[in-house]
Amino acid sequence: MIRTRPYRWALLTLPVFLLAMGLFDLGWFLRTGAFAEIEHINGWSKIFLCALLLGYALRHFTPVAPRAFAAFNIAWVAAYAVAYAVSVDKSDGPLPLIHVFVAGHVLFFTAFLVTRDPVTETRDLSLFIAALGLFALPATLLAWPLIEAPVDGLANRLPGLSWIRPFGDLMTATLAAAIGLAAMAGPSPRRRILALAAVTLLAAALCWSGGRGGLAAIIGTLALGATLSRDLRRALPPITAALVLGALLSLPLPAESAGLQIFGRIAQDAESMAQGADISSARLEIWRRGIDLILEKPIFGHGFFQAGWILDWPNDVRHRHLHNAPLELALAVGIPLALALLALAGWAWIRGAAIARRHPDTLPAFLVLTAMYALSLVSGNYIHMEGLIPWAVAGGILMGRALPADPNAARGDASKPHTPRGSDAQDQRQ
Repeated sequence: MIRTRPYRWALLTLPVFLLAMGLFDLGWFLRTGAFAEIEHINGWSKIFLCALLLGYALRHFTPVAPRAFAAFNIAWVAAYAVAYAVSVDKSDGPLPLIHVFVAGHVLFFTAFLVTRDPVTETRDLSLFIAALGLFALPATLLAWPLIEAPVDGLANRLPGLSWIRPFGDLMTATLAAAIGLAAMAGPSPRRRILALAAVTLLAAALCWSGGRGGLAAIIGTLALGATLSRDLRRALPPITAALVLGALLSLPLPAESAGLQIFGRIAQDAESMAQGADISSARLEIWRRGIDLILEKPIFGHGFFQAGWILDWPNDVRHRHLHNAPLELALAVGIPLALALLALAGWAWIRGAAIARRHPDTLPAFLVLTAMYALSLVSGNYIHMEGLIPWAVAGGILMGRALPADPNAARGDASKPHTPRGSDAQDQRQ
């Protein structure tokens, strides 16, 4: 029997917490209709729980924390302080910055600790990511008739369930995890059927959300992952069939306008192109204006959450950020720090690809990381809580597998697979 490490219970509290916060947010919205108040209450509640988990995680993490990672965190805190000091609007106080920083690190540390346990497989974390998305789907379907405010875009129709916004981004991450799990199902028919069913449901949800960027990210991730993983290449035909079936199932789902469903959006774009309009002009204009703003303060940036205010778009939900995570990051913290962070992200991806080749159980986490990287170029935002869920979990998985189980081990042994020792090995053989 495999023993369960005590700190793994911290991970199990997250789905329960997210469920409770989602129901609380929905009830508050239905009673008051106050979207702004939800963000404050939701944020402070998450901070309280995340602070408890962070303290517990740090207690176990500190003895093996690399000095470079500690220095990176110190620099990150300093960047937050500078960004807040130069921010244009401080009406919300430091709440959004604290919220993102604490919540993201809790998820990262939890994933790191779990994956450092030689007995624990990264498949457990991938199942957690997929389960989070599968819960979001029925919750969204149940909430749909209760929310009356018509807004362009499914993600913005659900402010009550603010922890799953943006909906399409979460579906992209969880669909990537489900694809990886389907590839790892092996000869077990039951596991393969369950994984493919998850792929079908999540593909339907993603298409229903109208997430064209998410769909493109999934297609690119699937193609790239197939070049790296033999298991994924073998499972490519049934996975492709499940994706197509999910897309077809999304057609009859209720949508208030064609803009809420991916095929309707594609049809609208085709009609615009036939009339000679540039369907990308709006987003390209946002990027051009964002680059101009970055060049105004290239060293320190304008601060987080400022794009909409600086560009006079605070009331337009589609333009509250630049729809490009690297540009958003440069706008927030300046070009030098943004380049450093992007270089770290690139190193994590390259390292993750190498690890995924040697350790097949890390494939789902690597696919999540790849999908979110691709999505961030056309839609994503590094500083959203929702985006941090898959980023932090996948990052923690990859770093936990990359570092040696023994903190005093030689650097050259970091890439070797973990081997159970002592009673752990006996438990695993049983």
